[in-house]
Amino acid sequence: MALLCAYRLRAVDGLNVRGVYTFAAPRPGNGHFRYKYDNLLGDRTYCWEYKNDPVPHFPPMDGTPMGPSHVGQLNRVMPDGKIIRDDDKPYLIVPPVIGVIPDHDMENYIRVMKKALSNKSRTAVNNPTYLVEGDAPDLI
Repeated sequence: MALLCAYRLRAVDGLNVRGVYTFAAPRPGNGHFRYKYDNLLGDRTYCWEYKNDPVPHFPPMDGTPMGPSHVGQLNRVMPDGKIIRDDDKPYLIVPPVIGVIPDHDMENYIRVMKKALSNKSRTAVNNPTYLVEGDAPDLI
C-alpha cells in the first residue's frame, strides 16, 4: 500500500515524495507499473527483504516483461546475514514449513536495522538515507 500511495501522491497529486521504505512488501504491480513507478520514484524507493520471507516473492514472477515485479531498489538480508543492496538478481527462497513463516516477522527487520545502524544514525530521523548510504555493514 505504501508504494501505491507514494505513486499516487507523486503522479496524480503532484506532491514531492522524498522517500519510500518498505519491509516485507509483496510485489506491487507488473513490468509496466515498475517502468512508470521507477521513472517517478525509483531512485528514492528502498524495499527490504529478510532472508527467506516468502511475502516479498508474491505474486510469483512469471518471467515475462509484464509479470509481477519489484520497484525501486531491492535490499536483501541473505540467510548468512549479509546485506545485498540494490539487488537485481533472482533469489529462490527456501519454502517454509506449512503454517510457520518465521522470517516474515517485523522483529527480524527491526533487529537488522538496529544492528546495522550507528547510534548517531538512529537519531537522524530527518535524513532517512542512512539506511542505504554505507552505514550498514555486513552482519553475522
